[in-house]
Amino acid sequence: PDLDLDPDPDLDLDPSFSCHSSLFAEAKGGDPASIQLARVTVTDERGNTSSQIPCNGGAALALPVESRGVTIRQLRAVWANVQRRCTDEKWTNRQGVLLKPEQVNLYDVNKYVIKPFTNTSQRSFVESLPSTSGPQPPRWFISHWWGEPVKDFLSCLEQHTRDFLWNKDDVQDAGGGGMTIDTPYWVCAYANNQWHLTDDITRDPSKSGFTKALIAANGRTVSILDKEGTVFTRVWCVYELYLALLVERKLGFPRVWAAYTAHKHLSKVGSGYNDEALEAVGIVHGVRGAPCDLNSRVTALREAYFPMGLVFQSLDIKVETATASIEDDRRHILNSIVGKAEKDLDDAPESMHEKYDSLNNLIHSTFATSQGALQAARREGSGTWQNVLIAMSKATDIEKISFDFGYGWDNILAAEAMELISHLPTALQRLHLAEANFGPHFVHALADWIDKANDLEIILISSSCINGDDDDSNS
Repeated sequence: PDLDLDPDPDLDLDPSFSCHSSLFAEAKGGDPASIQLARVTVTDERGNTSSQIPCNGGAALALPVESRGVTIRQLRAVWANVQRRCTDEKWTNRQGVLLKPEQVNLYDVNKYVIKPFTNTSQRSFVESLPSTSGPQPPRWFISHWWGEPVKDFLSCLEQHTRDFLWNKDDVQDAGGGGMTIDTPYWVCAYANNQWHLTDDITRDPSKSGFTKALIAANGRTVSILDKEGTVFTRVWCVYELYLALLVERKLGFPRVWAAYTAHKHLSKVGSGYNDEALEAVGIVHGVRGAPCDLNSRVTALREAYFPMGLVFQSLDIKVETATASIEDDRRHILNSIVGKAEKDLDDAPESMHEKYDSLNNLIHSTFATSQGALQAARREGSGTWQNVLIAMSKATDIEKISFDFGYGWDNILAAEAMELISHLPTALQRLHLAEANFGPHFVHALADWIDKANDLEIILISSSCINGDDDDSNS
């Protein structure tokens, strides 16, 4: 096509094609008003023409799907593009309702940003960005639901990047530390070619771009939880969580998994423990937790801000009832989970299976073993407390649990502490208890559990004594 050298960065383009130059300017850290980019004339299938900015000077990169990570800097550019265009161009959602920028989700971004921007290249968004100069292998894999607002999604990754900034030793390095705004995450919408999805989303989910990217990220996964918990009902999200939690057993990587959600709060975790306004918060399971957590008390303090209602919703996850936008995906995933051969993936999935139960228990117990979740469940009352304890007891892939009863347990009684101990998973390998001042009956309950814990290697008890009445609160 002929080049249109019109340098005007504010050229009013047809929104079905245009992607304003602010996207490129933000991605490169420049001033949108000063960017001058050449445009090409594009003819669509209806014969209509439009002036459009070519990608990477007219030639997009060709990268393996697992090397198409996207950076915070590039995601900020997408959000800047949404803010600039949404209201002026009267964007609507899939139901035809006018959108505000803060309501725009990935379905909308795909319609108004990704597809128009990649129309010329017919490649993925990451490959088409001028700011992508080569492979961007991900340090983390992102599991999420497209229906969450992109503003909330970005807030979660911004906070995750901040929590995983430090990288002081090999343990923090293995746990995903060293994050910056230029460290890539793998996000399906930006990594997969939206024009040729079958290239990256294969019939066998174990061979899909999702699995390749998870391997490229050494199994490190962040689950982004929308405020309503819809992510728990989506079969792709449940499958990705399943892969992430079994990554050590299946792929040989240490398990490093985090769940983040958009949640405005004033945090006392930080320099000087001063009130600090944050937009998101996360729960972290892994080699040593989040690098920003100096010890288990800091972890409990930080995770206490997590909206635990989402954790309690996770206890209702049933992969066999999860949904997908494409029914074939659901059928293939469920058949893959139960171990069917590739030739049988099109079979009608079974309604019940022991492997569904194993997967569901694995997810439930992972959420339930968070100290913050247990503390919140106890405050909620006996019903929730019992549900979380039962979920925790079914854990089979949790190596270490730490309880510091000196913070966040709000005068826990000896009877409650004994109940907690009696529900510890028997597959546990390491247990650390601090300030467990609950009397001799608690010690007897702990001894009873130890008799059942055949895999237990280390138990560490610090700052604790066995003196006192079992009916007294912790002090």
